[in-house]
Amino acid sequence: MYEYDEDPLVAAEQLASLDPRAGAEAFLAIACDRSVDDGLRLEAAGQLPELDRRAAAEALRAIVSDGSVDDGLRWEAAEQLAGLDPRAPV
Repeated sequence: MYEYDEDPLVAAEQLASLDPRAGAEAFLAIACDRSVDDGLRLEAAGQLPELDRRAAAEALRAIVSDGSVDDGLRWEAAEQLAGLDPRAPV
């Protein structure tokens, strides 16, 4: 479907610039898709905090709990999850 692995991420970024809510949904879908490269999943999850903090937490939890993801990437996701500011607006 996509010529390059990064194409879904680029599309989500473009969508987020037009419609932040739809962009957040796209980033969440990428981050939770186990068929997507794990690094790309983490990159998509990393875009979420500024769009939707709850979606970011959901995406990061999906990566952290996925035993097939490289331990280093799971650790990065856990650190990002721990760093989400609970006082930030949702």
